[in-house]
Amino acid sequence: MATNEPTTRWWTAIRVIAWCVTLASIAYVAVGYDNLPDELPLSRWHTIPKSWFIALRVPLINALMLGFIEVLRLPLIRVTDRHNANLLSSILLVTGALKAVIEAVELLSLPRGHDGAVWVLILIVLLGLILALWCGRDLFRNGQWKSLVTNRRENIALVALVTGVLLLELPLFTR
Repeated sequence: MATNEPTTRWWTAIRVIAWCVTLASIAYVAVGYDNLPDELPLSRWHTIPKSWFIALRVPLINALMLGFIEVLRLPLIRVTDRHNANLLSSILLVTGALKAVIEAVELLSLPRGHDGAVWVLILIVLLGLILALWCGRDLFRNGQWKSLVTNRRENIALVALVTGVLLLELPLFTR
């Protein structure tokens, strides 16, 4: 067990850093709220009047996505070895944290914005997903994904996370 201890510390450090970066992105937007323009993007194609809810909506969604990764890591640990589960979740957590930073910087650079930020965002998310799929290829090749099952507590957490995302996306549907 002692041989896995340093590796476990690395995975834990990566997870903590990803969460800290994502939470710092939320704080960054909150602190910069007064500098935001009067109209904020609801999506890449629509803007609406500035409010705290609209300003913090995307950063909060990013945090909820990290929550999804954390919850779904648990059944993955039960199906595959702990190292692989930690590797996959760490890749996705880092990808989510980078996405959170880019979107926070992009939001706070409004109204001028950066067209390149969208492409950097797309590239980072694609690279993160491709790397996670490549590292998890044995999970798909061996059919282990079929035995991924969440327990009752994980289901409750997932329902709460989905509810949170839906509530944060509500302005898109009521527009």
